Amino acid sequence: MSEVTEFKCSNSAITPVLKLVFAIVSGNLRTYGAEKLQDGGLADQKFRGWIVRELDDIKFKLDANARKDLLVSISCLGKGYDRLQLQDTTSAGASSLAETTTAQKFVTLDDALALANTVGKLKIKSNKRFESAKESFKEAGMKASEAFHNASLSTEDRVLASKVRIASAILEQLDNPDVAATDCLRYLRELHAMPAIQQIFLVHLQGGIKSFFKKETRANIVETITMINLILADFISKFTQRRMAVIDWPMIECGTRVVHPIHYDELKKLQVK
Repeated sequence: MSEVTEFKCSNSAITPVLKLVFAIVSGNLRTYGAEKLQDGGLADQKFRGWIVRELDDIKFKLDANARKDLLVSISCLGKGYDRLQLQDTTSAGASSLAETTTAQKFVTLDDALALANTVGKLKIKSNKRFESAKESFKEAGMKASEAFHNASLSTEDRVLASKVRIASAILEQLDNPDVAATDCLRYLRELHAMPAIQQIFLVHLQGGIKSFFKKETRANIVETITMINLILADFISKFTQRRMAVIDWPMIECGTRVVHPIHYDELKKLQVK
């Protein structure tokens, strides 16, 4: 009985992290930016259903033969989430979160302490369940890494694999966000180093004849890469001790130029030295 009670008490702190993580996987920047994902307005029961639907939808769209590793990674991610078995938050907690103002959406010391306290309760009261979930997230990350390094997959599939790598790293290291951030930044640099990604951003920013071909696909990939960077930056600022200047964020090199994946509208075409 005490185990269930502890999960209930701690869910209000851990749910924002899960919402952030699965926003990465779903690729829905608009949903992530909505208040229902930022201030707890979405009931946890509906949120859990949203996660299940998103993962099932992704798996349905994948060709099981050509993308086996990617399919397995998504399945493991879902299995790890199921093993956490979070309970519903109280209506009072949801109401309190819903009153969060725009100015209060930035990280506070209370946020970090709440996350640390949450993970501590999970490990003390449900260590086996927590460790079992971590194993699933670890396996998800390994399979996603194999898919990411499979050059025969499409750019879209490899971007999806990168999203699963980042999401899995955050969840596997839920009790050590700073380690998760280090891993995620490495995965982000590898994503930015893909020649296809560099070429897509170059054409997207420079225009020209090439920009008339596959415009929608290219725009979707640019939006996805931007979304991944935005959410990861949000995670790092809210739940870790790491502080990064704008210029220190992993860039995308495009020939002789470098592009900031979040601020490329303001910092276009900086010369690489």
